[in-house]
Amino acid sequence: MTEKHVVGSIGYVRDTATVIKLLASGAIDPSGLITTRIPLEDAVEKGFEELVNNPDKHLKILLQH
Repeated sequence: MTEKHVVGSIGYVRDTATVIKLLASGAIDPSGLITTRIPLEDAVEKGFEELVNNPDKHLKILLQH
């Protein structure tokens, strides 16, 4: 009865399970890794172009819908 959202991501097979456990336990706070948040519909104009034009400025751009 509750809606769930599943988000995929590229990860290394040997590290993924450990990283998920650390994130779930709160041992790792990923918020400092997210440099920008943009709407999903702006992924090309504001996301990819920003990464291409300013690669040293961003670590992760979070797409939101």
